[in-house]
Amino acid sequence: MDGRVRRPGRCRRLGAHRRLQPVPAAPGGGDVSEGAVRHLDARRPRASRPCEENGGTFAGVGPDLLLLRKHRGRPWRRCGQPAAGAVASPRVRLLVASTRQGGLSWRRILNLVIQHLPDARCFLAQPQPGLHCRLDYERHGEQLIITHTGVPAQLTGQGAAAQLVEAAARWLAEFPLQLVPGCSYVRHWLLRHPRWQRLLTPAPAQRVLNEWFGLPGSEQDGQVQMKWFKKDAAFDAALRERFGPVIDQALQGGLREWDSTAWGALARILVLDQFTRNVHRDTPTSFAGDALALEASMALQPRASELGPLERWFVAMPFEHAEDLAMQDRSVATFEALAAEDPRLKDALAYAYKHRDVIERFGRFPHRNEILGRASTPEELEFLKQPGSRF
Repeated sequence: MDGRVRRPGRCRRLGAHRRLQPVPAAPGGGDVSEGAVRHLDARRPRASRPCEENGGTFAGVGPDLLLLRKHRGRPWRRCGQPAAGAVASPRVRLLVASTRQGGLSWRRILNLVIQHLPDARCFLAQPQPGLHCRLDYERHGEQLIITHTGVPAQLTGQGAAAQLVEAAARWLAEFPLQLVPGCSYVRHWLLRHPRWQRLLTPAPAQRVLNEWFGLPGSEQDGQVQMKWFKKDAAFDAALRERFGPVIDQALQGGLREWDSTAWGALARILVLDQFTRNVHRDTPTSFAGDALALEASMALQPRASELGPLERWFVAMPFEHAEDLAMQDRSVATFEALAAEDPRLKDALAYAYKHRDVIERFGRFPHRNEILGRASTPEELEFLKQPGSRF
């Protein structure tokens, strides 16, 4: 093929995409992602000839239809849109999606307007008159069970079910509630959206994750946050008020039921390794959870790949906090791999090197001596005079 889209005629009309032959794969062999399409949407559209059928309008299609194609080897771009006066019916977008054969084909994606009906315990959308998309749920305490997702056969494969599940997920994340997938599609959706799998953890664990990382799907989610390592008395007090009983329970060896999922295990590590340092700053209790956090981190390693690099940063922190050279070596190796995967963690790697150097030199962290009632050696006292020696 010569890289151009083959179409049966000059008229671009709804439904014609079904007869288009696949075009070559995207440059580099990768898929053209939805994110890439959104980037292209920001470009200025080129002028195009309106469809001549139905008086120059796209009958039954909203005015935000986009046509994307690869044009003679040039970058993917918007190459057409309906003429003014198009009938505003269901809002539709055309996205480029990868086919099983490795090529690219047209795909129609609905942009649903979804209603939440709490009394009926459902999320509902009506993209076309007489066609209803519906998600049903049941709520039991702090659990929400999605029992059914239904999409008319005419709309199958157009993203309707995924939008319903995401709407429900965003709603329950704000409480938070523990998601219980009661239908096979929800389980399939979670496999394709691993960051939303944190909703499978118990609600108390989700509160910990939301406090540290932000709500799933929010602007804070997946971003480095200054509050993590900034000394802030107000933040420490807020954590003490919200999570004081949870911290006490974790320090007593509780909350192990959270470990049934990788996200839940991460939440327990955060409580033991991070929240303790904030809430009990400059006291012996600030280090009281280190042994339990290290144990939890080592147990989580086989499943750590279920988390993103930013989350695995905090899975590795108990290694960095250990006064043990073997654990420090493991910390450095882990952070080297994380920094190679995510450049944002290069500073974290530098701190891992510094922690290991201190343990290699002294066998312990001298800045903890005063807090823990340990006598410092003259060499340690001299070291503590240096800037940055207390991390």
